[in-house]
Amino acid sequence: MKKQCIILAISLFLFSCPAPMKTGVYIQKIYNDGVKGQLNYNILYPNGFKINSGTKNPLIVFLHGAGERGDDNLAQLKHISKNFLDDDFTKKHQAIVIFPQCPEGDYWANKSERFLIDSKSPPKESMRKVIDLINSFRSLSYIDKNRIYLTGLSMGGMGTFDLLSRKPEWFAAAVSVCGAADLDVVEKYKHIPMKIFHGAKDEVVPAERSQAAYNALRALNAPVELEVYPNGGHDIWNKVYDKNKVIEWMLNQKKR
Repeated sequence: MKKQCIILAISLFLFSCPAPMKTGVYIQKIYNDGVKGQLNYNILYPNGFKINSGTKNPLIVFLHGAGERGDDNLAQLKHISKNFLDDDFTKKHQAIVIFPQCPEGDYWANKSERFLIDSKSPPKESMRKVIDLINSFRSLSYIDKNRIYLTGLSMGGMGTFDLLSRKPEWFAAAVSVCGAADLDVVEKYKHIPMKIFHGAKDEVVPAERSQAAYNALRALNAPVELEVYPNGGHDIWNKVYDKNKVIEWMLNQKKR
């Protein structure tokens, strides 16, 4: 009887203890607020992360391109996800990273065929869900609200500009790669440090779109930088994110 009680006590203890949080790997999740629908996303908690440590962690949001849309909750990890698994990067920054996935047929931003962006209209369905997802993280005790960062490439570069115009009070810095912006609303986020990248020979999204966004922001004395790769096409993101230099720059910024 005594032995049975001990076994029962141990079983109850193990059952009541929550499973340890996975760190250092991407975890597939689905955001569902019960009202506005679902959004697939992956999250990376850095090695050593503890939910009740009292530490405030930076949050990085990455918006993928059109080619990674779908419902597999994996394709959005195709580009740059491995960058955040680097041991040195993890130890230094302890950043939490989320990769939402846009469903096939939707888009992060309202755009025309000529990549003219409309951020004055209500957000696209997927962007609305991204906003809700980020907002759910902002309320968590272990997220540093002064260190939330946004970056994206191609469709995600456009989404970066779009989201900055909708929630400019949220972000400490941003990076857009091969994107485009609604020039009528750039004043909303003129205070946010930003880097813009584009390939001069981009045959998908014209480099003029990034140039125009940069010119509009500079006219407002915004802390923005533009780098155009003279021989770069549309797929310059590997160069942009190489060795995490631009990510390091983002993480060194704090919300003003």
